[in-house]
Amino acid sequence: MTSTAVPTVMSLDDVPKQGVFSLFKRRRKVQPSRPEELDQDVATPLIYDCKETKPGVYEWNANNSYYLDALEHPSTSKAQIFLLEGISPLVTDAFTSSRLQLPLDFFSSHEKNIVPNLGARFEGGDGTFFAKWHRYVRQKNRHWEIERRIAAGRPYNLDTVTDPINLRLDHEWYGRIPRVYRRYDPIRRTISGDRDSAALECISFFWKQVGDGFVGVLVFDPVRRHKIVKMQYNLWGVEREGSTEVVDCFVDDLDRRERFMKDLQTCEQKSNLSSLKSTIEKLIIQTIFNDSITILASLNDALDEIDLSMSQDDILRRSLREWRNNFGCWRTGLQHQSASLMYIRRVLAQHTVDATSTKSNGAIELADVDGGLAAVQKRVDATFQVLMSTMSIIESQKAIAQAETVSKLTYLAFFFIPPTFVTGIFGMNIVEFVDKLKVWLWVTISLSVSILAYIFLFWQELFTTARQTPNILTLNRRRISATVAKWTRTGYFLIREVLPGLVGLVIVFGVVGGFAVGLWKLYTSHLSKGAKAGVTIGIFGSGLLAVMLFLMVRLRKIKEGLRVPLESKVVDTDMRGYQGPSPEPSVIAFDALFRPAFVK
Repeated sequence: MTSTAVPTVMSLDDVPKQGVFSLFKRRRKVQPSRPEELDQDVATPLIYDCKETKPGVYEWNANNSYYLDALEHPSTSKAQIFLLEGISPLVTDAFTSSRLQLPLDFFSSHEKNIVPNLGARFEGGDGTFFAKWHRYVRQKNRHWEIERRIAAGRPYNLDTVTDPINLRLDHEWYGRIPRVYRRYDPIRRTISGDRDSAALECISFFWKQVGDGFVGVLVFDPVRRHKIVKMQYNLWGVEREGSTEVVDCFVDDLDRRERFMKDLQTCEQKSNLSSLKSTIEKLIIQTIFNDSITILASLNDALDEIDLSMSQDDILRRSLREWRNNFGCWRTGLQHQSASLMYIRRVLAQHTVDATSTKSNGAIELADVDGGLAAVQKRVDATFQVLMSTMSIIESQKAIAQAETVSKLTYLAFFFIPPTFVTGIFGMNIVEFVDKLKVWLWVTISLSVSILAYIFLFWQELFTTARQTPNILTLNRRRISATVAKWTRTGYFLIREVLPGLVGLVIVFGVVGGFAVGLWKLYTSHLSKGAKAGVTIGIFGSGLLAVMLFLMVRLRKIKEGLRVPLESKVVDTDMRGYQGPSPEPSVIAFDALFRPAFVK
């Protein structure tokens, strides 16, 4: 009888804990993988041949042959142009080792964001021309956010501390196309949320005379794109198949090669092709002129918005960081643009072939762009200085508001100082005070001391307010009768000159009455004689101290008034011809009020 082995089924509980942990450790050993490196977005070079269709008439036609074959076999046409979009190692090797023998520095200079040094001469240096400038583009807000995240080193849509691929989280990963990605600077934000920007652009031109024919190579920048890869994972952290999307970075970004050939075909070519180089340079300069004019107009609009927002503090505080970044980008871009134009002018001056035609066609445009750049540079610097001055004023106002808040807190604390002082006196461990002080006595003395303290603190303000309040009674005596005017002026004088004194007397009598009532209550209380004497001395000492301080302040002001030079004293002449010092303000007010009515 044979026995069959029955396989045992183990549950998760039967597996040792170390074994379970080892399974997870093995899973974690799998290194996460990022999407593959972005391919060089290099389009196939376009070839155009110029042939003579009629005597003296030339026409450009597309050459459909492969560019490698065209490089090896010379063309029978009068002129041939290669239009490249982007650079790759294959294209570079093909053109440097071909019959054209393009210098390697030509391609490396094209990849740089600044114009090459004129002192750097490479083979056939007179046959090269580089143009680098900024052109106007519009970008969706989403792509601006993508570019900001790529520049910050976080090319994903999640705000995590570490790369979300290490956390196995679903996310979008962003990349740039092509490899040589030129920067672009923001200009302003539109109403729809899009952004107007100035994108750096480059066209490199190489030409060579091959026999009786002309061969030119133009290298354009490829269209900027964003590559969006959606990374997805299942519950166990295993990567699922995602999707990849390649979208244009800018709105309505046209193919520059097609636009260039369309402009070239519209140019009339007659008897010979000796001016073809000058014609291509003219088209490049015209492109720079058109793009620069648009950029300068957009910059002026952005500066107008900033100037008009100077008076709105909330907009200034909200947009200050963005504006400061924009000003730095604008100054750098305008400086590089000026350097590029200077390079173009010097190169055109060195090209002696058909130099007169090139100068007449391009010098005026370059001069106009130079003038516009200089004007915008001055305005950018001036607006930045005004912005910084405005922010300094805003910060000063903020500091003043904070100081006023602290002053209000000080006034609030000052309210509690007199009662605290009285409480400290009554709280002394004196035998005469024990079980003999009443609440009404503390309230009466505290109020009296507080009133004296506030009168001493705000004496100047109270006096000024009392003198200036009757100004609302100023009347025009031409519109009322003389009698009414006389009594009105009399009442005005009484209110202005007499009323403040009466108010002061009422306050003084009120304080003195309060002191008298307090002392009367003190002496009619059941305190001992020593306690009564101590409280009396404290009250009179506080009052005497307040009076002394008030007199010291008044004497100091009188002393400062006596220091006025004698030449500054006003000499007045009265109606009788007497010359002397100017009378007191009260006398002047009395004469102005009563003399017109009493002289009659």
